[in-house]
Amino acid sequence: MNFLKASLIFTISTITSLSTLINPVSASTFVSFSSGIRYGNAGANEKLELSTLSARDVNLLNKDLNIKLPIGTEGSAIKFTNLLQGNSYLLEWSFATQENRGEDIFYLFNGKEFIKLGTSIIATKRIDGGWRVAPLVQTTEFRVKGNNVALILMDTRDKSFTSIVKVRSFRKIPEASFLLGILSLLIVGVSHAEKTNRA
Repeated sequence: MNFLKASLIFTISTITSLSTLINPVSASTFVSFSSGIRYGNAGANEKLELSTLSARDVNLLNKDLNIKLPIGTEGSAIKFTNLLQGNSYLLEWSFATQENRGEDIFYLFNGKEFIKLGTSIIATKRIDGGWRVAPLVQTTEFRVKGNNVALILMDTRDKSFTSIVKVRSFRKIPEASFLLGILSLLIVGVSHAEKTNRA
């Protein structure tokens, strides 16, 4: 009976581990937005939205974030204090805008460099009120390279029109070596259970 139970546990664990290696998001850990510091018009609690409406002047945002933004007039940002250097994360986000010229830009600062994730040009599907949305949820995977990690939505030329970025999920991706280590421990455990059962 113990052998059957151990085999069942091993089978379930193996399937879970393999599916995690194929699609690591399924077993990843959500980032807590409560440990991030918000600047400008950034949403509260666990539902994060960044907006260029009533945003923070770029000079104040530079000072707040303690980084030099590459371009912009105003924006919103969240700086994370709980992301560890070297770890990989997966960010899922969507873009909505009233701006037509691609001048609103969503950046990720990974601790060392700015990565331009998207501009208002990706919002191609028209909806009510002069708004357009990106037809697909965008996915970005990145590795933390420094202490200050930030998501930043900037109005780059003027302060007219509004863009919004909604963060749908933000997760830490488990390292494959860690998952393989767990799988190895399970195999050893089942092997030990088989030997004990035979004895």
